[in-house]
Amino acid sequence: MKLTEAINKRTSIRKFKDKKVKFGDVLEAIDAALKTPLAGNISTLKFIIITDPDTKEKIAEYADQLWLADADTLVVVCSEMGQIERMYKERGHDYAKQQVGAAIQNFLLCITEIGLASCWVGAYLDHEIKNLLRIPGEIVVEAILPVGHPDEKPKPKKKVSLEHAIYWDKWKQNKKPTLTKDPATR
Repeated sequence: MKLTEAINKRTSIRKFKDKKVKFGDVLEAIDAALKTPLAGNISTLKFIIITDPDTKEKIAEYADQLWLADADTLVVVCSEMGQIERMYKERGHDYAKQQVGAAIQNFLLCITEIGLASCWVGAYLDHEIKNLLRIPGEIVVEAILPVGHPDEKPKPKKKVSLEHAIYWDKWKQNKKPTLTKDPATR
């Protein structure tokens, strides 16, 4: 599958078949996540893989999204901010957020390419998740990513069109620059 195909095919799935996911597929997606650009080559990323049914049930409750327990595997994405904040001070937090977003996108696209499904879940009771999984206080829980075989095919959601998302040279300037035949002369 080409990258653009995975981008266009990826969607949030909240209903999963009762079918096991290959552990290697989850590791492949995490490996793809780890290949994200990193500020100063400092990785803040940590992943907790959850397959225990009781733990999945509790996480689903703490997220108030009971469907999470139906996924074969949950991946909890965390950031360890210490080193990046020491290096970049207040900007370190921003850089860590940027790289975790890029990592999650890599993960989701890889899962799509493999033929599995997921959903980026960012709403949950942080303190309860941290207690349940014994995550230290300084570690930030960034997202919960359920992984499973899709049992639904949602209609594609309308996304913003290119012409409504870009400006030329200045904010809110919609007039395209005149291009010559030879881009080198521009």
